[in-house]
Amino acid sequence: MSLNQFDFFSHGKASKVLYCKPDDAAAGLLKKLQAKLEHAFPQCDDLSRKSGLGFQPHLTLGQYQSGVRDLSPQFCELPKLTAAAGGRQRGDHGRA
Repeated sequence: MSLNQFDFFSHGKASKVLYCKPDDAAAGLLKKLQAKLEHAFPQCDDLSRKSGLGFQPHLTLGQYQSGVRDLSPQFCELPKLTAAAGGRQRGDHGRA
């Protein structure tokens, strides 16, 4: 899974959340997984209801109070971060 975009969003009036977004392919798979989970557990729908955009896959990296020096511009300039999703390749069942 590649996390290829750093960004931030306001969390209420008092704080900002710094996060990474997954690439489009991974985001699509995560949205499908969330939809299946919401179907199985319909009472767990707050991620779909909180915004008109619905569930937005992301990895939260930090949160800070808005009164602190704004870190958002520097954060968005960080280089692309790529992380391996899991430790095994498909078909690898732990055999050496």
